[in-house]
Amino acid sequence: MAKQRGGESKTGLIVTLVFFILATLGLGVAAYFGFADQDRLTKEKKDAETAAKQRTDERDWYRFQANLYRAFMGQPLEKDAQERLQAEKRTFDQGGLGGSQKDKEQVVALVKGLEKRMPWDPGAPAPKQTYEDLLANTQKAYAQLQAQTETAQKERDAAKQQAKDAADRLTEAQADYEKQLAALNAKSKEELAAARKEFDDLVKNNARLSAEKEEQVKRAADERRKLEAEKRKQDVTLRQQQEVLKAQKDKLEVEEQRGGGVAPKDLRTDWKVVTVAGRGTAYVNLGWDDNVKPQLTFSIHGVGPDGSPVPQAKGTLEVVNVVGPHLSQARVTGVRDPNRDPVLRGDVLYNPSWSPSQKKHVAVAGFIDLNGDGRDDTAEFIRNLEGRNVVVDAWVDPQDMTIKGRGITVHTDYLIVGSTADAPDRERNRDHYDKVDRAVSDMQQRANQSGITVISLTKYLEMIGYNRLPGPRSGG
Repeated sequence: MAKQRGGESKTGLIVTLVFFILATLGLGVAAYFGFADQDRLTKEKKDAETAAKQRTDERDWYRFQANLYRAFMGQPLEKDAQERLQAEKRTFDQGGLGGSQKDKEQVVALVKGLEKRMPWDPGAPAPKQTYEDLLANTQKAYAQLQAQTETAQKERDAAKQQAKDAADRLTEAQADYEKQLAALNAKSKEELAAARKEFDDLVKNNARLSAEKEEQVKRAADERRKLEAEKRKQDVTLRQQQEVLKAQKDKLEVEEQRGGGVAPKDLRTDWKVVTVAGRGTAYVNLGWDDNVKPQLTFSIHGVGPDGSPVPQAKGTLEVVNVVGPHLSQARVTGVRDPNRDPVLRGDVLYNPSWSPSQKKHVAVAGFIDLNGDGRDDTAEFIRNLEGRNVVVDAWVDPQDMTIKGRGITVHTDYLIVGSTADAPDRERNRDHYDKVDRAVSDMQQRANQSGITVISLTKYLEMIGYNRLPGPRSGG
């Protein structure tokens, strides 16, 4: 019997162990599924918070855009909306607002475009000038134009009345003219009779002058022999001067050829063509604040890939109308190659004899032919230079071959030389042009002594944009 109780105790222990193991496994399974549900709930909570933040960011992003556009349009905002917009605008400018929004790049580009016309005021939640301000300015300008139109109409009516009055005065003047013409006819008959009497007196004096002429011919022959001897001496001096002049001319041509590959040192890049209109019209960024006047000319230079001006001029233009402080209308007077190298926006302008702030000084010598007709145009050339605010310090008078003006000084910028070889009557008037060459040589020596640049007429006209002869024109 004792042995049987020992077997029962072992059976109870085994049953207890079995229940313990089953209970442990059940607790493990329950704990596993409990922790799995907790991870799922945590993930769902995190996703919900992320979605809520995205909705909040999206709401703030579109609210910021709405308030920003209202500010640009000039619509009032509540105080709290103004404070919020001011803070959000700073964050937006630093790139911290709307970072995850798909349309951020488009909004940034749009805001930058708006701020170009209406800069944002960093001290206030609004631009310095709104669309309402621009509209008000436009309406004001329209009212001013309307008032100017009414004034112009009144002036036109007054001009019509003045024209009628002038026509009436012209009729009266015509009647007076006919009366005066009749009186002049009567007076001319009297003067004709007096002229016939004077002619008879001249015939008598002619006989006396013929005798005096013979005596003068004899004295002239003696004077001629003296002059021929003096001329032989001067010919030697002239040949020497011509050799010097030819050497200087050859040097000048070489310098001009070299100048075709290097842009002038004083060629500025801030004088530009800002707009090219049709039919040979362009606008330049120089106006009345720059002391620009009509008839001022420039040579036009393109800009290379490196941003430097092209040495060779592509064309010329002339200012015809000054329309603003830094804006003038110009006429394109010539284009070297309008098809392959037309005048474009951004081309730079060059005129070495003009400055907005000070007058340039030049001297002129030699045969000046501006239009290729074979006649000397020195007087016209000087008038053109003075009309362009250029001071002519000295020039050779083509009548008496003397140097006029105050003379070449250290303030003279250029000596402009026209070649007498271009004169069509050089052979017929050799003595005259020999005197011109001597005067030119004298001025060149003075220019060299003073360190003044000597430049040919052709090169100078090309640099200032003067359309000397008919040539290729712009297509527009």
